[in-house]
Amino acid sequence: MIEEWQRPEIAKLPVIHGKAGDYPDPMNVRRVKLEAMSKHLMIVDRELQTSINKWKTDVEQEKRQYGKFAQDLESIHYGDDAANGVCRNAIANTQNKMLHSLQTLLDRSNTIWNNALDWYKKKIAVDN
Repeated sequence: MIEEWQRPEIAKLPVIHGKAGDYPDPMNVRRVKLEAMSKHLMIVDRELQTSINKWKTDVEQEKRQYGKFAQDLESIHYGDDAANGVCRNAIANTQNKMLHSLQTLLDRSNTIWNNALDWYKKKIAVDN
């Protein structure tokens, strides 16, 4: 979308005729690239905010879903005081699901922030 806007904008720029060949004015190319980056960052910022809000909602849901279980789990010494093997297996399975859910949230958080960092690096590259 933005690249589709950027290409024709650069094509419209005045051409410099030099010994190395004909090319668009580098200062104007930089200006167009900065404008394109600004457009990208506006979109990325909206997406980032949406992702953060969704992540926060999911964290609260996980707290509601597993909070009571975690308290109950602590009261039975994390399954050590379970009455029989079937209970221990059920407790272990639920613990595993809880840990998997938490790992998924951590992975999503990592992806969100790495994406933001990647765009920051791209901005620095255009700025230089």
